[in-house]
Amino acid sequence: MTRALLAGLLAALLVPGAQRIAFGEETAEGPAAAIGIDHGAAYRMGGETGLSVAPSSQAPGAAAAPTNDPDKPPTFPNAAPAERDQGVALPAIEQMRAQTRAPEKVDEVNLGNAKVVIAYRDGHAYNLRVYGVGHGEWMAQKPALGMLKLLAAAKAAGIDIYPLSGFRTMAEQQYLWKEYGSPRAARPGYSNHQQGEAMDFGNVGGYGSKNYRWLKANGRTFGYVNDVSGEPWHFDFQAR
Repeated sequence: MTRALLAGLLAALLVPGAQRIAFGEETAEGPAAAIGIDHGAAYRMGGETGLSVAPSSQAPGAAAAPTNDPDKPPTFPNAAPAERDQGVALPAIEQMRAQTRAPEKVDEVNLGNAKVVIAYRDGHAYNLRVYGVGHGEWMAQKPALGMLKLLAAAKAAGIDIYPLSGFRTMAEQQYLWKEYGSPRAARPGYSNHQQGEAMDFGNVGGYGSKNYRWLKANGRTFGYVNDVSGEPWHFDFQAR
């Protein structure tokens, strides 16, 4: 372990509410490929380290690394419904991706392309296996299967849409929370994006666009519903 990495770990553990770990000699001010991110986001970089960091006030369940089977997410009987972003525009989501993600060469569209991430439900952390749905986006298994079918049907119908923001790490949701706060952004640890069960589509346009009308008319066939006012690009997976 390098001195710089050790220093970053100590800083994350000693600073109240810290959620970031420095990788190498880069910090959060450096390139996206080497920014400091929380243990959940480490999975996105291929660093399945199991490192845990001090919890933020928004995610009380994030203190310890989860130990559940990633193919069997735990149930939380008393969990509140997942929160939705209520007014985060697509350009802001694109900026969030650029600022918080390491580059990924992942465009395979099949359920064989999978990885384990740390997801959150009602502030509680748990392991979750997510699957690639194209454009570097990931979703939980059932939402991913529905998404692949939806995208195939859209392509056959001449509808040019693509996955823009599916599963989000804690670092990604914290970025939006810091930029927009409540009620425009869901609290970190409570967003349905952090459960891998929601997708923001690119190239949807407004409510009157051809692409939105197609999604509205056909999304439910594949389990997807647009249920957030003011966000025609946001669709939740509601089939179980």
